[in-house]
Amino acid sequence: MEKERMEFKNLCRGYHAQKKWLREKGNRAGCEGTEAMIAENVKTVETTLQKIEERFGRSARRIVSGMYVDHISQKEMAELCGIPLRTLQRRLHTWTDFSGE
Repeated sequence: MEKERMEFKNLCRGYHAQKKWLREKGNRAGCEGTEAMIAENVKTVETTLQKIEERFGRSARRIVSGMYVDHISQKEMAELCGIPLRTLQRRLHTWTDFSGE
């Protein structure tokens, strides 16, 4: 579970740059090599965020995306959401538990 969470967080770090790069390349299907890897990374992030939304709602997706993709700190996100930091941490742990998939 922790390995999958770390892999997802790592993919999220490069999401914006990779999405932009694909857009500039025309987001062609059937690309090979680096383009295929980048396209797969972007798809994985988007699919995972969609699954989080389906299981836990739109706000869960926004929070996970804000923290992992947009790099908003846990403390800042908790303040934005008006919830205690520990509550946010527990929810985040639940939302990114990929062992049940």
